[in-house]
Amino acid sequence: MKDSQWATLMSPYLFFNEINKDLNRFQHVFKIVSMRNEYSIRRVLDFYGAPNLEITGQEMIEQYGSKLDVAIHLDWISPEVSIIYIDDMPQHLEQLEKKVDLTIHAEWGYGYNSKSSNSCSQIFSAKLVRFF
Repeated sequence: MKDSQWATLMSPYLFFNEINKDLNRFQHVFKIVSMRNEYSIRRVLDFYGAPNLEITGQEMIEQYGSKLDVAIHLDWISPEVSIIYIDDMPQHLEQLEKKVDLTIHAEWGYGYNSKSSNSCSQIFSAKLVRFF
């Protein structure tokens, strides 16, 4: 496989397909804090045509200690805006529960599914409709 095609091994979750149109229209409100390295996230997003989003990866998490600490350092948490935080790892959600308006445990990725996990369709219907 050619290096330029490596991203095909990382097909997007249904969630990405659902928000992709909004990523382009509202790219200033979407931010990514990930345990992956920033470069690999950017390569995958570029490959799938996502706009240039604000991203921070494992490098900053290692420097500041947690996703919460990074978000605070970058001023991504503010009482002036509504924040929805979606993660597949319950321990990451717990860190941000009291700092954001809504946390959603997604069913994709590495975390375990639980009764409180939300599918992509649940995230885009019941949870967000009630929130807004």
